[in-house]
Amino acid sequence: MLRRHRRLWIGIAVLVAVQAAAIVLYMVVRRDRGRESPATFAVEPLTPRDAPLLAFERSDQHTGSLAQLRGKVVMVHFWATWCVACRDELPGLLALADELARAKNFELLAVSVDDDWEAMRLFFAGSIPSGVVRPDGPDVHRRFGASTLPDTYLVDVRGNLVARYAGARDWKAAGAREHLAAAITTHGER
Repeated sequence: MLRRHRRLWIGIAVLVAVQAAAIVLYMVVRRDRGRESPATFAVEPLTPRDAPLLAFERSDQHTGSLAQLRGKVVMVHFWATWCVACRDELPGLLALADELARAKNFELLAVSVDDDWEAMRLFFAGSIPSGVVRPDGPDVHRRFGASTLPDTYLVDVRGNLVARYAGARDWKAAGAREHLAAAITTHGER
């Protein structure tokens, strides 16, 4: 009888150890899948073509256009304050864009499709970052090809659309930084 109980306890201990090992393995695999490396950072290369016209307004009422930014690599990011995925990814994208703009010939246009500036002032607690703009007209995002938000496009120094990053992503990930820095170098050549 004592032997049977001992074998039962040993069997239970083995099962618990196997389950614990399986849980640890699952957590390691799950963590590694969340990391995007430059080679796996999802991007849709586009056949270079002229970027659609994009006139915009900054929160300080200054206006500009994508055409005026020729000579820089420009990331055009369409988002909205009411889009949960957009709200989650935008702070990381703004931080990455600030970092890259200091070191490279790069600019981010985070184009909000919100109806007015008030929603953005609330979202940013009154201090709207300089890269956040509103388009001068409706449905500009559709001219680029965006049907859902967020959607992001890379424009080379000649004003050509060269890449699309559909959907939300972790712009804080090292893979995102490495990929975008390489893309800016590649598409920043005249």
